[in-house]
Amino acid sequence: MSTRTFALIFGVVFLAVGILGFGVVPSLLEGHSASGSFMETEGLLFGMFHVNALHNLVHILFGLWGLAASRSTAGAVGYFKVVALIYAL
Repeated sequence: MSTRTFALIFGVVFLAVGILGFGVVPSLLEGHSASGSFMETEGLLFGMFHVNALHNLVHILFGLWGLAASRSTAGAVGYFKVVALIYAL
C-alpha cells in the first residue's frame, strides 16, 4: 500500500472516531454524561477510549487533514511526519 492510501485510511478512521465520539450512536458510549448539549457529551467510546467535545473536534480535524493529504504523496508524507510529532509531544 502507498503512503497516500494510509493517509486516506487514517483520515477516514479519525473522522469516524471524531463523529462517533459525539454520541451519534449513543449505544457506543459507555458511562457517558450528557447535560443536554451535543458538545458536552463525555464518556468512553467502545468502552475503551475517553472522548469529549474538544478531543472529538481534534479527531475530526485530523481526519479531514488526512483526507486532504491523501491527494498527493508529498502531502501524505508531511501529514504523517506532523501527526507523529504531535503525538510524540
